Amino acid sequence: MRLLINLVCNQEMIPPLLSTPSPSLSFLLNPTTPEEELLRSSTLLANICVTSSRLNLSHPATEGFLMEPGTLQEQIFINQSSLILNQAVQLRDSWQGSTDIKFQASKIAAVLGGLHV
Repeated sequence: MRLLINLVCNQEMIPPLLSTPSPSLSFLLNPTTPEEELLRSSTLLANICVTSSRLNLSHPATEGFLMEPGTLQEQIFINQSSLILNQAVQLRDSWQGSTDIKFQASKIAAVLGGLHV
């Protein structure tokens, strides 16, 4: 997980990462996850969301935009965006642990919330 977090800090790594096949992501923001793991997974997801948004890779309504089925990009921004958004909002509003997790969750909610407007 640490390697992935370091990779997504480099915006040039986001497009190839988004095109990789992805399983369900519902476990990433599960509040029953140990706090250290939750911080890593929320940081990973927040970095992907924010950088994807900045690179205009997050919004399926963009002209000429094509998402490949089964990819990380499709999972985050289409298939599971509502679930991830709900989990992020719950962490942002109710999490009693690390404020860093709340901060990462708020970044995820900001990006994914913009898709549902």
